[in-house]
Amino acid sequence: MQNKNEKRVPELRFKGFVDDWEQRKLGEVASIFDGTHQTPHYTESGVMFLSVENIKTLQSEKYISMENFEGEFKVRPEYGDVLMTRIGDIGTANVVRTNTQIAYYVSLALLKAIDTDSDFLAISIASPFVQKGLWMRTLHIAFPKKINKNEIEKVDIIVPRKEEQQKIGKFFTNLDHLIALHKRKLDLLKQMKQGYLQQMFPKNGEKVPKLRFANFEGDWEERKLGELGKVFTGNTPSTTDKENWSSNNKGYIWITPTDINKLLISNSERCLTDKGWSKARTVPANSVLITSIASIGKNAINIVPAAFNQQINAIVPKENASYFVLSAMEKDTVRFAGIAGKTATSIISKKWFEAFKIYVPEYKEQIEVGQLFSFIDYMTSLYQQKVYNITLQRKTYLQLIFI
Repeated sequence: MQNKNEKRVPELRFKGFVDDWEQRKLGEVASIFDGTHQTPHYTESGVMFLSVENIKTLQSEKYISMENFEGEFKVRPEYGDVLMTRIGDIGTANVVRTNTQIAYYVSLALLKAIDTDSDFLAISIASPFVQKGLWMRTLHIAFPKKINKNEIEKVDIIVPRKEEQQKIGKFFTNLDHLIALHKRKLDLLKQMKQGYLQQMFPKNGEKVPKLRFANFEGDWEERKLGELGKVFTGNTPSTTDKENWSSNNKGYIWITPTDINKLLISNSERCLTDKGWSKARTVPANSVLITSIASIGKNAINIVPAAFNQQINAIVPKENASYFVLSAMEKDTVRFAGIAGKTATSIISKKWFEAFKIYVPEYKEQIEVGQLFSFIDYMTSLYQQKVYNITLQRKTYLQLIFI
């Protein structure tokens, strides 16, 4: 319990604010309503209808008629109101930023702020203090779990003066805009890559791609993977012999499908000792690793010498560009998976792997194509890291800026 002489202030604060924060109830800082309990009758157009799955964007492709809207919604979302999930997902909030009429289902609660900054209210709901209060009043035995409207009103929230609320609200709004901006760039890069994968490799039955770098001409040749380089299937050194395995996670990398979560790999969850390395199947740096059992078609390049397990086939390119082979296999993931044996566990044997055919241009064109996809993948990983870093910062600020 807090000492009555102890100041109620957050650990991190904007300059110029010194007053104590006050503990209130959500029902004191906002009027709270829930959406329609009626099963919606959707129409092709009309008033947009939101449910719990739409909370992140407050956008939906579902509509109800204006007649139903007028009959069901006496209290309606307006610009600056807050919508919050209350069934299934509990306590995810977003601020309404449109004057367009919106209908919403019972799975959402509508909060109309009372002398409280809406952005501050929405971000406060995400704070650990309010999340704990919501969790404690949630009916966890219900399926799906839910929190009743009258229980939302009783949840505690700690608030500063309006001016400080506005500072905090704007700060988190700017963070969220930055995250959204990087996510949009990330989505555009992924779309760009998929477009180039379809255009810069020949379609089935064709020998030249639709899109090509200048100064290159002539047909691409259909080649077996086994003709492009030496193929190896991995293995697992004895797991009962502890001398094969590093105890401090340092040593030679040993790659399993779980480790293939990015396109360039330099580390692994488990590592081998000198003894383990001597018993493993190994490949030099810049080989192409492709999962060939169960989760088929996860691809990567090892940028350091590596060992790998029996779920992976590796190709050590011979007079071929590694990143071109990697990108070609990404483009043909579905076709590659289609040759797996129809057994309980899908598997592509070394023999089938070596016989798999892709179209290949001359080496210089391979380099150009590989460099393009390498750049796109680099930029993609850069924006993924930016999104991760800012999201982590946001989580930290939630801990520090709120009590």
